[in-house]
Amino acid sequence: MFVQGFSLGSAPMNMRRICWAFNYICLKLIQLRRSVKLFKKKHLVIVQKKMWRNASDLLSQLEFWKFYMHDRS
Repeated sequence: MFVQGFSLGSAPMNMRRICWAFNYICLKLIQLRRSVKLFKKKHLVIVQKKMWRNASDLLSQLEFWKFYMHDRS
């Protein structure tokens, strides 16, 4: 797997963790988008609000990890 032109095998450990977290977030967002399609139209607004709350939670976690890794290096 390549991220920004280099192999994760040679990347520093904190970079690998950030990439893993980012991939995890992308996967979760895809799963959330798929689950929205399963709902009927009247439920869509509720699910979208929940999805955006979850997405913002995941993104804030990623921001935390970036700062955490930066402080440790």
